[in-house]
Amino acid sequence: MTAFIGLEGNAATRSAGSLANSVILGSEGNNCPVQLVTNDAARMTVLADGKVGIGTNAPGRSLDVAGTITSTGSDAAFTTSNWARTLEIQHAAALMWAKGAGDYAWGIGKSSAASKLYFFRSATDDNLSAPLYDLVIDNAGDVGIGTTTPAARLQVAGGAIMPAAGNAATAGIQWPSDPGGGSGDFAFLRYYAEAGENTKFLIGLDNDTDDNISFYQAGAQRMTILNGLVGIGMATPGTLLDVNSRIRSRDVFGAGGQNILVGDDTFLSDIDVASTLGVYSVSAAYAKIKLGSSGTTVEGENGGVSFGSNRIDCNPVGTVSSIRLNANGWNIHFNWTGATFQMSAGVSVIKTFIVDHPADPDRYLVHACLEGPENAVFYRGTARLRDGRAEIALPGYFEALTREEGRTVLLTPVFGSPDEPVSRLAHSRVEGGKFRVRAIDGRNPSQKFSWEAKAVRKDVAPLFVEPRKDEIEVYGDGPYKYYGVKRRELSLYPE
Repeated sequence: MTAFIGLEGNAATRSAGSLANSVILGSEGNNCPVQLVTNDAARMTVLADGKVGIGTNAPGRSLDVAGTITSTGSDAAFTTSNWARTLEIQHAAALMWAKGAGDYAWGIGKSSAASKLYFFRSATDDNLSAPLYDLVIDNAGDVGIGTTTPAARLQVAGGAIMPAAGNAATAGIQWPSDPGGGSGDFAFLRYYAEAGENTKFLIGLDNDTDDNISFYQAGAQRMTILNGLVGIGMATPGTLLDVNSRIRSRDVFGAGGQNILVGDDTFLSDIDVASTLGVYSVSAAYAKIKLGSSGTTVEGENGGVSFGSNRIDCNPVGTVSSIRLNANGWNIHFNWTGATFQMSAGVSVIKTFIVDHPADPDRYLVHACLEGPENAVFYRGTARLRDGRAEIALPGYFEALTREEGRTVLLTPVFGSPDEPVSRLAHSRVEGGKFRVRAIDGRNPSQKFSWEAKAVRKDVAPLFVEPRKDEIEVYGDGPYKYYGVKRRELSLYPE
């Protein structure tokens, strides 16, 4: 081993790698370190591989300091690439920024037991003896602000979270897009000014109509917004407001000032408001409905209902005496005790409908109902063959509404140009709410046609088309005649 202290004055005499015109303290051979010693203690050690230790004789890095580093410079730098360690701090130690006048001492440190990274400050001294832990990251990656034990990915204690105001994806709270795949799905909370001081708090969910917003409470979804419809007590509303329970309200205000007022006799002792339907109770057995400021008052009391001066009364077994509908002499009588149903009228009517004339504004159009010996329904439409065949689907309720027997289909070929080929058509039985059509010949495999399907309702009994006169009693007037059986052993609606 050779140790030396020398002065390198020119390139010919200095050791390899030393600087020109420099004082050299060094060693050669046997990998001997060089140390600076004071008071019989090594203060700085340079190993043969170039590692420098201050306060340690066995540096593990290019510079290894066992103690505190203080720098008054403004451009201390540690550089490397690929996230290699350029500055390593001992386990359970911290970086510290000294406290200035009227300022805090700041620090970043790692604990030993809980293995957490702390961002903290202290107003008492530079040693951070009484630190305030502002932010903590635990070894699970959870972040706590104002708490050292975060229970979620981000937990804030002792203060508010204040997102930016605005109506854009860069403001408020914005969730990651498309959590279920696809594209265009997003949700957000935003608060912003619409105009001047008028502000809006917006809860948003967008892209698909079946995306929904639900309010959850006490173990269940209490309110849901789905496809623009609001459901209370249900998850799939079918109307603009769908409530699966009773609704309690004192006032209901409608468009154009048409309102409903609801209350008891202390609130609405006398309803007399224009364009208003008033409903109120006077006692447990007495209630009223007032129809506008000049309309009729409907009263219910002791089993009877009154319409102005007219009244319906029911006895305990269900007999209804009389209803006077208008001044034209209409009276309806119900009397079930004699096994008969009676109705009488002072005028004759026919079954008609009346609409504005589609071609003459000074006229009405009057049509009468089509009648037949059965309670029938019909459905019609147009279709076209494809490769000589077609399938017609009837409404989804067809099978539940109609009998299987007596179903018929009428097919009519339709042609466009005079020389277009026309095929004859045939149809299958009507089953499962549909029937099939096919061409009998091959003249036009794309034949257009109109169709009409008829069937008899099964939710009511068939008509008693040809009863004997001693079997029924005929009531009513004109087309509104109806019958009742004279003997109980006969069915009113025989098969």
